[in-house]
Amino acid sequence: MVNPNDTIGTIKAYIQEERGISFKKQRILSKNGEDLSDVQKHRDSSLIL
Repeated sequence: MVNPNDTIGTIKAYIQEERGISFKKQRILSKNGEDLSDVQKHRDSSLIL
């Protein structure tokens, strides 16, 4: 499970461990296509992994 206080590195490590997708192949976007700096400003944002 991903927590709101997790860093991008932590999230990518979790994805790599759980799904086997390497860091370099991962791209994390918001549901609305925002970059992560915008996502972190909104409390109820969702990420597409």
